[in-house]
Amino acid sequence: MKKSPLICAGIDTGKGKLDVAVDSHPDCLKVNNDRDGHAALTTWLDAYRPARR
Repeated sequence: MKKSPLICAGIDTGKGKLDVAVDSHPDCLKVNNDRDGHAALTTWLDAYRPARR
């Protein structure tokens, strides 16, 4: 069985904004640190399927 590579995401948190990057991907995301921003972040991360640790 082939082992899939580990995908990591980094989130720089601030009071008003969240800056997000995914390892080895050029895409970045900036959202407000509120309920709508968290929903957008969840949807965006689902596409990359980062590992949860």
